[in-house]
Amino acid sequence: MKKLLMSEIKPLNKNMGKYSKEKGIPLRTKPFIDVNTLFDKIVSPVLLKTERLTVCDVEERDAKDYYDLCADEENNKFWGYDYKKDLKKPLTKDYFYQTQLDLKARKEEYSLAIKYKDRLVGEIVLWNMTDEQAEIGYRIKKEYQGRGYAKESVKRVIDYLFSELSAKTVCARVIKLNGKSAKLLIDIGFNKIKEDETYYYYEKQN
Repeated sequence: MKKLLMSEIKPLNKNMGKYSKEKGIPLRTKPFIDVNTLFDKIVSPVLLKTERLTVCDVEERDAKDYYDLCADEENNKFWGYDYKKDLKKPLTKDYFYQTQLDLKARKEEYSLAIKYKDRLVGEIVLWNMTDEQAEIGYRIKKEYQGRGYAKESVKRVIDYLFSELSAKTVCARVIKLNGKSAKLLIDIGFNKIKEDETYYYYEKQN
């Protein structure tokens, strides 16, 4: 995903690059100094439990189910990112599994599997992490939608961010046509803070 929503960050020094206050997007004209973020507080592997679900790192044995989730173009029309734009090697069955490992190694995204009865049924992604804030994205496989799995797992991950990582703000964005996802965020205490031509933007404070 190439989505950005960050609170204003003040550069630690002149070598960190400029910052666009209007758009809330760092302008990476110069290298950033490596700073600690919420990503650095994550102790891997993550293992979170709810009444029905397990939220944990995506494992190699999940590769096929993860491929089915990520490659379903109809189901992912509201995901906000088309993987084909960055596809630079053959689309093998472990492509998405390896990609999320690469993103995790670069500290760009932390993907978590949503599992029901030890089977991957969806995903939660944490990204755009600063020292106080993270953005969250989520998706559920078509055959498991309508059962409340997204709400149940997202609530648990937000509790993890607030209670264990000491996050102060969790952000999310929703494509305007995705009313179900917008309702989910409102139901669990998010507030809409702005919108543009494509997205509604939400945040929840600790």
